[in-house]
Amino acid sequence: MSSFTRTAPSLETKADEKQDAHAAVKEMAEKGGDGTFGVVGAHHEATAEELAITSQMDFIVPLKQIGLITRAVLEAIHAYHTPRRILVITAASEGRLLRTLTPYWKVGEVVCVDEESFFEPNFGLSLQDIVAEYDKQREGKRGKHTHTHTHTCSC
Repeated sequence: MSSFTRTAPSLETKADEKQDAHAAVKEMAEKGGDGTFGVVGAHHEATAEELAITSQMDFIVPLKQIGLITRAVLEAIHAYHTPRRILVITAASEGRLLRTLTPYWKVGEVVCVDEESFFEPNFGLSLQDIVAEYDKQREGKRGKHTHTHTHTCSC
């Protein structure tokens, strides 16, 4: 029987990795471009066969909240995979906001799907079930916490 031991990176290693990431972003920004960012060091130019397959696919992106990298993620999916469409599963309020933003982005067809009407009929999960699982996962990583989480849906 073999065992696997993983050691946590040192603070110096984490600082070096963070500095490397910042340097890569700065380098991309200095080069200019169309505002999209690929994964640093992991770019693969798609072949014609790969594009023929991905152009027939839908990409599903669960989105808790629109943030600083939402545009970059959606533009990268479109630029590198050219899917038929990108389905964003999110709260109704986030979907309304995203629909106002995406016409100005290079993302192809983006369809916003209300999370309330997606998870319940397709997976039997209510929003409360998802929040409870999220909290359970967070507790496991941080230890028990004493405050409670509530969510009010404005759907």
